[in-house]
Amino acid sequence: MKCKELPSYYMDNNVYGSFIRDPIAILLRREKGGRNFMWSTDYPHSETTWPRSRDELNKQFRGLSEPERRAIVCDNALRFYGITA
Repeated sequence: MKCKELPSYYMDNNVYGSFIRDPIAILLRREKGGRNFMWSTDYPHSETTWPRSRDELNKQFRGLSEPERRAIVCDNALRFYGITA
């Protein structure tokens, strides 16, 4: 079956991904298919940035605009779960 849309359309409308430390995800945030990345601390699991989550977030997101940072840290998760702020 031939897809009606480009693969990036399906990624942007159906696929979300989360990461704890992934500089490539941050670099690809503006590429087609990259608008649904979500940052996670994964607390209370052993793979986590806690208790230094804020420091890690500032390190990883250095150079991003506030709207880009907010999208990855907050807004994309709100959209995924259908939560209105």
